[in-house]
Amino acid sequence: MDIQIKEIIVWSLKRWYWFAISVILCCILGGVYFLCKAPVYKVNASLMLRQNDRNGNAQDEMMRMMGFGGDKITGDEVEVLTSRRLMQQVVDSLDLTSTYTLRTRRFSVIQYPQHDITVTLAEPFRARVVVDVRLSDGVARVRVKSGWTHRSKAVLTLPCDTMSTFAGLLTLTLNNPEAEGHYRVTILPRANAVERNIQQLSVSRLSKESNIICLATTSTCPQRSEDIINTLLDLYNVEAAADKMRLALQTDRFLRERIAVVASQLDEAEVQLEEYKREHRIANITAAAESYRSTEDQYQRKAAELDAQESVLNFIAAQLNRPENAYSVVPGNLGLENLPLQNLIDDYNHLIVMRAQLLVTAAETNPAVVQLGEQIDATRNGVMKGITEAREAIRLRREHEKAQQQQYNTRLGAVPAQERRFLELQRDRTAKEKQYLYLIAKQEENTLLLASDVVPAKVVDYAGHDPAPVAPKLKTTVIFSFLIGLCLPLLLFFGLKIKED
Repeated sequence: MDIQIKEIIVWSLKRWYWFAISVILCCILGGVYFLCKAPVYKVNASLMLRQNDRNGNAQDEMMRMMGFGGDKITGDEVEVLTSRRLMQQVVDSLDLTSTYTLRTRRFSVIQYPQHDITVTLAEPFRARVVVDVRLSDGVARVRVKSGWTHRSKAVLTLPCDTMSTFAGLLTLTLNNPEAEGHYRVTILPRANAVERNIQQLSVSRLSKESNIICLATTSTCPQRSEDIINTLLDLYNVEAAADKMRLALQTDRFLRERIAVVASQLDEAEVQLEEYKREHRIANITAAAESYRSTEDQYQRKAAELDAQESVLNFIAAQLNRPENAYSVVPGNLGLENLPLQNLIDDYNHLIVMRAQLLVTAAETNPAVVQLGEQIDATRNGVMKGITEAREAIRLRREHEKAQQQQYNTRLGAVPAQERRFLELQRDRTAKEKQYLYLIAKQEENTLLLASDVVPAKVVDYAGHDPAPVAPKLKTTVIFSFLIGLCLPLLLFFGLKIKED
């Protein structure tokens, strides 16, 4: 078939009225579509994950250990926001298993949050159930269907009546005495309602480097979508705050135990010093040993720091060796001077949090969960090895300090034995006191975290919608109608040409 453009133009000019009639008819149909199509609105919201500095206070460090803040965990938070567990709580909170629609002459209108009627099933049904209700003069004609095989119908009297259906006992309640018309109620199983809302919700990062997460959806009932997104954001922040509180409580329990032990040791050291002074009738030995005080203070400070570091290492090792703590975070803000070991502990806590978040949407047999478990085991072994090396380093430093102390003791040879013993007792008490004050300071920081109401995620914009619908748009409808109207006669031309050939 050889068709020239000139032939098409000549044919079109001779039958111009065909194009005019086609365009008019298509525009009319487009206008009917525009008037009968329910407007669709876009609902948007956004939240920002708080990003904390690695050198911040105890609260910042604990929130970082839990996985809040930083580019590498933003993708995980997107998965949490779209998890079935959170959406299931939203569905239960807002009762989203049932959708009430009033069918008008123009288009169907979703009734939310109030609706003229209420339809309830005595027992949940395994599939989607559609209930058509026609109200007129206090009488309801009800049709219940599910798929192609299940059908039930009855005439009920209002304001409340029941009927027996294939899905069990159905109850119809009239909420608005003046209501009349055609209503359609769609009842979904809980799992289906959760899955549908997850699919309708779009969650993404604002940009690759940003910590802002955007949530969006389109709906003919913007109020319903806004409530879904806002409830989801509130539940997300509630759970994140609960995670923060659990970690703070665990650290608080450890600090209280250590403070009790160190306080007991400090009391014992003070009693020994007091008894020694009473036994040897020592009123003031400080003036006699003033020349040695600067050197002694330096040794005491180093010894206390080494003891505190070793105590922290022993606690972390004990936590890791407990079977029940195999997948629990360990406090990582206890002032370790060994920076590589501190970073390794931070990585271990991050892997623990990633595994817990992944288990929200996946089973323990999931390959990603198994792989994370292997990484956690390898990192735990690395932490234990790092602790062993850190202990060895502390031992070497302590030996060095002891050598220095021996030289110092040699210089103190002329000091009477009573004064030397007094200095030893005083040094022991000072070391215990510094450990006690160190733990008290950490407990105060942790107490501030427990009292803090700062949530890991800040809602930038709660859900809202633009008053202008995204569909249908009058301009787009007119353009498409016009183009279709122009194309129909051309299709007729080609059809006739093919028939001639």
